[in-house]
Amino acid sequence: MPFVHSVRVRYGEADMQGVVFNSHWLSYFDDAISQYFAALGYPPKVTFANELDFMLVKAMLEWKGPATFDDRIDIEVRPQRLGRSSFEMTYEATVDGAAVCAAVITYVLI
Repeated sequence: MPFVHSVRVRYGEADMQGVVFNSHWLSYFDDAISQYFAALGYPPKVTFANELDFMLVKAMLEWKGPATFDDRIDIEVRPQRLGRSSFEMTYEATVDGAAVCAAVITYVLI
């Protein structure tokens, strides 16, 4: 079963066109990967501070449609590639089943 994390768009996250401002997608995906690791049994507050940490080295985002104030965004998180010191995750964000943003993010372990 895929892992899905949900966030609700806050008023200040929408731009002048009324849609989620582009930089907020990375914050949403960062929150989603933290919860993904929590669901795997690695509580972020303990794991990232004491045991394991990683940083984003590359992000490719594709806007697919609007997400607006108070929409619930469902973000499906999936591993795409596991390397020796880095890994890639894919993110598929939807609102009411409609695609709104997709990303492939590469992280490196530090």
